[in-house]
Amino acid sequence: MKNTIGIFILLILWTAYAPSVFALEEEFQIVVHSTNEVSALERKTISEIFLKKKTYWPDGRPILVVDLTLSSSVRFQFSEKVLGRSVSAVRNYWQQVLFSGRGVPPAELKNDREVLDFIASHDDAIGYVSAESDIGNLKNIKIK
Repeated sequence: MKNTIGIFILLILWTAYAPSVFALEEEFQIVVHSTNEVSALERKTISEIFLKKKTYWPDGRPILVVDLTLSSSVRFQFSEKVLGRSVSAVRNYWQQVLFSGRGVPPAELKNDREVLDFIASHDDAIGYVSAESDIGNLKNIKIK
């Protein structure tokens, strides 16, 4: 009887916590042009790239960053998990950067298809799209 109760409790706990375990899988993928030599980046480096604190690829070419619109659920996930900030905090960051004259935010594109088309036509571009998006011959950057 004690064994049955223990198993029952384990099942209840599994039901409660399983969704959060599976939610750890990324809901986005970071994409670059197929000719880009980079195949993996640390989360911190990706954050620096998207906040334009790091502006050159290792080979010296300038990085061209594209973002999704503020209302995108993929952008929400990316901002929280990679930048460590909410979308509104990132927007505030860019407002301060703009106001101080230190830079401009990445171009915002409407959807995954626009991001992928942009990257396909710009060798130095980087962006992110939903995890289920077919990136074709573009390259998925692994997060270290």
